[in-house]
Amino acid sequence: MGLAKFTSLPAAHGDPAGRLPASLGVALDRAPDLAPQVTSPESTLSRGRLNALMVLFGTVYFAQGLIEPTAGLLAQPMQSRMNAWAMPAATIGSWMFLLGMPWTLKPLFGLLTDFVPLLGCRRWTYLIAACATSSASFIAVYLSGFAPESIDRAFALLALATTGVAFADVVIDGLAVEEGQPAGITGKLQSVQWASTSIATIVAGSLGGYLAQSAQLRSGFLICAALASVTFVLALFLVSEQRNSATASITGLRQAGRELLAAARSPLVFAVGGFLFLWNFNPFSSTVQQLYLTNQLQISEQFYGHLVSVFYAAGVPACVLYWLFCRKVPLGVLVHLSIGLGVISTLAYWALAGKTSAVVVSALAGFAYILGVVIQLDLAARVVPTGSAATLFALFMALSNTGLSLGMYFGGHMYDRLTARFGSRHIAFDILVAVGALCTAGCWLLVPWLRRCGLKWN
Repeated sequence: MGLAKFTSLPAAHGDPAGRLPASLGVALDRAPDLAPQVTSPESTLSRGRLNALMVLFGTVYFAQGLIEPTAGLLAQPMQSRMNAWAMPAATIGSWMFLLGMPWTLKPLFGLLTDFVPLLGCRRWTYLIAACATSSASFIAVYLSGFAPESIDRAFALLALATTGVAFADVVIDGLAVEEGQPAGITGKLQSVQWASTSIATIVAGSLGGYLAQSAQLRSGFLICAALASVTFVLALFLVSEQRNSATASITGLRQAGRELLAAARSPLVFAVGGFLFLWNFNPFSSTVQQLYLTNQLQISEQFYGHLVSVFYAAGVPACVLYWLFCRKVPLGVLVHLSIGLGVISTLAYWALAGKTSAVVVSALAGFAYILGVVIQLDLAARVVPTGSAATLFALFMALSNTGLSLGMYFGGHMYDRLTARFGSRHIAFDILVAVGALCTAGCWLLVPWLRRCGLKWN
């Protein structure tokens, strides 16, 4: 998912005079040049402002990294519970795929927060509503339970919680681009955000493993409700915004229509979007990993949770490293590096044999994967115009998340079919590793397209 940030910003639509921005197609074709050339963030942001952004974004993303239902604290114990119900991998993969569908609606959420003020505000009121929705949904599923007879109700509530998390993510993504791109610190912000998310997932991995091992999934819903409430309080008291006039909604809708039409004509939107989708489409999914390690290698749920923590712990130094070199390496080199890192993060799983190798593989794969993801997010943040930051960044992230969800869906089905075909889960696992690496390597076929679309390469 594209994780991001928020703070107090004026709720301006377009330029101060209220004019509609220039054609989005033109803006995107020139997108790499939109960010001004700055030597340090202090040239446009005070040191205090920069520190406030880092602290606020980091805190919010720590909470989001824990509560996201398809990848946070709840993912492992929910999948473990369904596995205990003798659900096949295909069914579990499909369930998680559908649960993650709100992430594909991020462009719609972006249009709303960019162009349709709620009670006069573009960001603050939407953020409050999204956080409140997530908190209430987690409380409701905690009270109603997660059992075979109530699975449909639990799914509806969790889908609503996912919608709240995804919408809040869109709002703070837009704010991060608006703050970070003019100052030339999008890479630094993405590093802080993913470091915070990685730390959250370290906690989620071990704690999720404990909840799965001890069959305390219900406690996980209560923890997520509490964390969502913390995010609600932060948004309520730390985010302020100037209210728009009553006519801003109508103007915003007209502007949204123009920008959508312009985006449909922009080759750079398709090029970057296609790259992000393919990089994230990997049938070798977390669902397959968990089922293989716990069923085939007989690794406990608790130890698997620790492996998730190791994976994301290795991502923290990756984020620090990117913070240091993100503006010193040409964008073209970063694009190639992200593809290579994605391939390495998948092929590393061929070395799995037992607990010791699983720890080493998780650390290597985590470092490579998260560094590759941060590069992608920085690429997306660099090319979107600030006037429609939430909408277009959300579009890119929706394509990424759709790739992830489809990879999880097809991976679950392929794992079952390959196991039946060859009579071996080990062979099925190895084949999926190879297929996943090939899908990521296919991104190199899109590199010439990115260059032809005008992406600044050096």
